[in-house]
Amino acid sequence: MAVLRRFGMSTNQIEEARFGFILQDLNNLLNAKRGYAWFDENFGTGDTSHFTDKADITIFLGEEITRCIETYESRLEVTAVSEIESDSLTRVGFLVECRLKTSNHSIKIFTDLGARRWAVDQ
Repeated sequence: MAVLRRFGMSTNQIEEARFGFILQDLNNLLNAKRGYAWFDENFGTGDTSHFTDKADITIFLGEEITRCIETYESRLEVTAVSEIESDSLTRVGFLVECRLKTSNHSIKIFTDLGARRWAVDQ
């Protein structure tokens, strides 16, 4: 981040930029399907089309989200993953609670994997 300081960015601006980079990486990671990344066949979340039970999908995706973040986003530590209740039989949402390893700053990520949407609460 020394490069950003050379452009006259303040410490707060640098932290915001660093956080933005993490969010971009998470977006790429959680929206990627395993097996479709040219550089690593384990990058992204696995396919859920073979599941018929929402409970199985929930367990599988919760484990996949944790695995992906722990494997590919070393700046974060996952502290909790919990399901967000939904009326849909197949759509699953999660609240992923993480901590930035460098600053102990906590992040809450709300995902709706069926709609490929997510939001972040700092």
